[in-house]
Amino acid sequence: MFQKYFVVRLLLVANRHGKLAIAALKTNGRASAKTTLYQAPLMNVYASGNVCTGSAALPDECGIDQIGAWESVMFDSAFSHVNNPTTLALAKRKADKFPNETLNPLRQGIEDFIATHS
Repeated sequence: MFQKYFVVRLLLVANRHGKLAIAALKTNGRASAKTTLYQAPLMNVYASGNVCTGSAALPDECGIDQIGAWESVMFDSAFSHVNNPTTLALAKRKADKFPNETLNPLRQGIEDFIATHS
């Protein structure tokens, strides 16, 4: 039987020091520098947005050509631990679209998040 999956829009920020951060957006519209971000309800993501990369092979560079490799660091992970209390609760929900009301605000916009994690 086919299981329907739903996802939230995500912002990934990688830096040249081998760090990765991820946040969620509630809107499907065009985001701006001040758009509020939310904790990404994914395994291995801390409340600040920092990603525990564990033993993942990190890309040597942090440019456009490495976007796929940085996405793999997040999504090909072993997902070893939960850092966001709503992550597992969301996995059990039966919904036709992502339940935005469950997202926890980061209290910073895109511009500040990128500056913090660059």
